[in-house]
Amino acid sequence: SEKGVAIRSEPKRGSKVIERAEAGSRRREVDRLSGWVGIETTDGVKGWAREDALLTLPRPPLESGDE
Repeated sequence: SEKGVAIRSEPKRGSKVIERAEAGSRRREVDRLSGWVGIETTDGVKGWAREDALLTLPRPPLESGDE
């Protein structure tokens, strides 16, 4: 099996996997839709991941904008 949580182009199973989020990867939640979380990675990739799959990843510490 592939590493990380699939980030998909649409909030549905079977849609194209555009990237994978691994433990410790930084991401920002931008939307929610019945069991799916819209996220944006630090490289600007936007997509959807299953909420239950994201819960399996340890959350990275939040970035401070004051640094």
